[in-house]
Amino acid sequence: MNMSKFFEAFFLSWSWEVAKGLILAIFLAAAGVFGHWLVKIVHQAWRSRKNFGISGFWIGTCWLPSNKETHCIEIWQYAVGGDSVTLKFFGYNSASPKINKCLGGGVFRGAMLSAYHYDFEKSTCESGVIALELRGMRLVGVYVQFDVDVDNEQLFVSEPDYVQRRVKLPFLSRMRMIVGLPPFLTYKEAKEVYEKVSPTPAQPH
Repeated sequence: MNMSKFFEAFFLSWSWEVAKGLILAIFLAAAGVFGHWLVKIVHQAWRSRKNFGISGFWIGTCWLPSNKETHCIEIWQYAVGGDSVTLKFFGYNSASPKINKCLGGGVFRGAMLSAYHYDFEKSTCESGVIALELRGMRLVGVYVQFDVDVDNEQLFVSEPDYVQRRVKLPFLSRMRMIVGLPPFLTYKEAKEVYEKVSPTPAQPH
């Protein structure tokens, strides 16, 4: 009789363990499905937010009087926290292998971006400002910059049709920019990316 009670208790205990295992498995499966759905929703919301904001990478051309017949292609990165913006960009000139790095900051409110930038090299006082409006996948407006390579360091004001376009960079290029390195090593590479997103070839403003 004692042995019978022992087996009865054993099977009851074993059945309960199996039941708990099944319940746990069902719970984990449901949590996995819910977690996958939640991640998908958050990811979609983040992508939508980015599409209507300026965080990410942008590309455009810039011309100064000292450039003469040449021009620069600039690849920008904006990071937004609240209405504060930090930025960096790298400039590629068709007449020189040197890549210029600039840093800066500003404010993005509504659809308007106002920001300043300065050359990363302390040996130069090159600096400027931008005032742009977000229009879909473009930032449109003007830039104002000191041209340090002409007499009296002329303050140059662009036409009001200056454009930056949102661009999707290769993974390695994004990682390079995030750590403060130029996304590409040559003007030719930057130009190829620019001409994929621009309806017109790179040319001076």
